[in-house]
This record gives sequence, structure tokens and C-alpha cells, in this order.
Amino acid sequence: MKISSEIQKSDPSFKSSFFGLFDGHGGNHCSDFLWDNLHKFIVSNIYFPHKVKKAILQGFKDCEVEFLHQA
Repeated sequence: MKISSEIQKSDPSFKSSFFGLFDGHGGNHCSDFLWDNLHKFIVSNIYFPHKVKKAILQGFKDCEVEFLHQA
């Protein structure tokens, strides 16, 4: 999923980038899950893109819950 294309559906003027370091120091399962999913939890949050800080915080929480559910 391209983040910019998802955002631009609702706000064509919005520009963003997403960078992350997923080191896998506790094993690669978690880092692989984050690589594939964290951005999806953030951009699909109701606060994104207008309240980015809230969207990031809630996206991290939701992603953690899902990972723990799958683990």
C-alpha cells in the first residue's frame, strides 16, 4: 500500500513520508510484522492526516495489540 495514494484520496494536497527502523533484536517476526503493517495502522486511523501525533500514537497501540494477538 502506498501511503501517499491513500492520503491523497481524501486530501490531494497532502504530502508525507514514512520512515522506520525495525531492527528485530528480539527476533525477526515482530520486525517483519511492523514492516508490513505499522504504516497501515497509522494511515487508517481516524485522526490521520489531520492530527498526525494522535494517529501515530493510536496506530502504534493498535499495531501492538494485533501483533500480540497473532503472536
